[in-house]
Amino acid sequence: MEKDDLLKFCRYYHGEKTAPKKITVSQNDTAFWETEKKWVELTCIGDDSLGNMLDEYLEAGLCDFSQTDDTPATLKAVLFNRYGYWLGGYGLKEDAKQFKTFYTKEYLKQM
Repeated sequence: MEKDDLLKFCRYYHGEKTAPKKITVSQNDTAFWETEKKWVELTCIGDDSLGNMLDEYLEAGLCDFSQTDDTPATLKAVLFNRYGYWLGGYGLKEDAKQFKTFYTKEYLKQM
């Protein structure tokens, strides 16, 4: 996929070099912007770490999570990976339970 195709799936990152001021007001929004930016970059270069993050996402039991929200599984996998790094650490299954709520209430909220 090309960068422009990937940007259609992003809620926070739209190809800017730096996060817009409206994004930097919220710590979560800034993290979402940075995560989406990294996802686009990794996807464009075909980085193997995406496959590792997707494996972790699936191992956590999230393969059926929120399949109709138009967010690619690889993007959700990167978000889950970063959630575990920043806010989790309780184990994949426990982090997955908490991630579902965080994703729905924080990531999908209206900007």
